[in-house]
Amino acid sequence: MKPNITSLSTNLTEPSLLNFPTSTFESCRLRFRKFVHGDSSFVLKLVNSQNWLHYIGDKGIYKQQQAIEFIDNINHSHLVNGFGHWLVEEKTSQRPIGLCGLSKRPQLNHPDIGFSLLPEFTGTGLGYEMVSTCYSYAVSHLQIPIIQAVVFDYNIPCIRLLQKLGMQFQSTLKLSSEETVELFQ
Repeated sequence: MKPNITSLSTNLTEPSLLNFPTSTFESCRLRFRKFVHGDSSFVLKLVNSQNWLHYIGDKGIYKQQQAIEFIDNINHSHLVNGFGHWLVEEKTSQRPIGLCGLSKRPQLNHPDIGFSLLPEFTGTGLGYEMVSTCYSYAVSHLQIPIIQAVVFDYNIPCIRLLQKLGMQFQSTLKLSSEETVELFQ
């Protein structure tokens, strides 16, 4: 099922990101945009939320400066790889609800899609809208023909979402000595 990307924009005004290679894009209810330092409070809330800690893990981001460094790393990925993660917000309220995007992992041959949604937005259909829109944008606008995803085997909601997107289990993969995940493509 291909989502409807309703608009694209390249209005980039923050001086440090004038060469940012990606656009803002939207779905019916969501807007995807670059992260800015002003999003650091939202980042702190997201990365310390129950869902993030359970399904992704504690990344040691507890202070404003650490959240800003996290944002800088996300934006650096866009500059180096031509893709990264976007902040996802409701179009009508402009309230941030999560992040979604692509990562380049040394253990994978292709970019992998990842996302996180604040707990209060789970079960609303926004997770699927977010991931399917990002996936479609990556394929159609970034010209990335193969996208992978890694997920812990206990993250059943994410596995179901990836399957709904049409991705299939490929193998079990060791990301590190402590982390074994399932690979979808």
